[in-house]
Amino acid sequence: MNGEPRYAGDPAPAGVISGSTTGSITTGGFSYDQPTLEGLVKDWVALADDYDRSLRDSEPVVKVVGPGRDFASESLASAATAYGRAYLTYLRDNREYCYNQAQSCQNALDDYLGVEHRNVTEIQQSGQQSVDDNGSEKAI
Repeated sequence: MNGEPRYAGDPAPAGVISGSTTGSITTGGFSYDQPTLEGLVKDWVALADDYDRSLRDSEPVVKVVGPGRDFASESLASAATAYGRAYLTYLRDNREYCYNQAQSCQNALDDYLGVEHRNVTEIQQSGQQSVDDNGSEKAI
């Protein structure tokens, strides 16, 4: 060999034999025990609750008013409000994802215990408020 560095995709130097290897794909599995599943449900719900808290705390971002009556102020306020709505949608979507993951873990735990499925969001959200796209609170 000539001692020069080789890069991925470079052809093999003369005299070097290239080939392939074969193997088999095996499928694996995993299992969780009751305490692990309970911990996962709590962790996912806690994360969802953090998103929910952020959602409620971020209510003012959709109520931006420009500092003046000129076009630039109105345009800036409009852009900030649109950003705020997108941010609230992001928070809401992530909260729902976390609740869905918590529900999947809860379903697995219920199956493991041989009991009827319980709804995580109904247990966690009873009496809580949610924020809509306009920043108004509504009962969940």
